Amino acid sequence: MESTLTAFYTPPVVIKGMYEALDRLGFSEGSILEPSCGTCNFFGLLPDRSEERRVGKECHSWCC
Repeated sequence: MESTLTAFYTPPVVIKGMYEALDRLGFSEGSILEPSCGTCNFFGLLPDRSEERRVGKECHSWCC
């Protein structure tokens, strides 16, 4: 996979912490927008819930 030298990908431990925080705040269904998917880690680490609508966008031609 190609990338730029200044690319940043959110570490999985941070993503998991964000999902845990959403769970504690009572988020159980709704839409999730990932405006810069990159390696798609936010969707890949999404807890198993079928209620969410997932929308992702990446502007790089080499990415998903």
